[in-house]
Amino acid sequence: MKDLTDIFDEEFYKPLSDRENAAKSFDANILKVNFRNKEYDALLRETLVYLSEIYDVIFEKALNLAHLKQWKKWNDEQPIGTKVTFNEENLRECYDTKVKCLMDLLDNVYNTKNKIDDLPRF
Repeated sequence: MKDLTDIFDEEFYKPLSDRENAAKSFDANILKVNFRNKEYDALLRETLVYLSEIYDVIFEKALNLAHLKQWKKWNDEQPIGTKVTFNEENLRECYDTKVKCLMDLLDNVYNTKNKIDDLPRF
């Protein structure tokens, strides 16, 4: 990997007193430097995927906790094979403070992922 000092014209690195002349002789259009780091981008993509997976795991754990406490009686009365769809709103209505804490964590994971996703990548 080349160091920036290898890429730029040595004249550009003159002492500050000579910088004005050096800047005039430096043509920025000739040199196109790609500052993107492929390893960084790959790790960032991996991290965003991981945040999505964490979100799913936390949701599942919160749902299971609700089923074992607040919704236990209802859950036990359901026939085997019954399909029910639960969403975040259902879990937010749960009185279990631990489930509510997990729902707050879900919000933080979701907001963090979206914030990172929205930031410029350069």
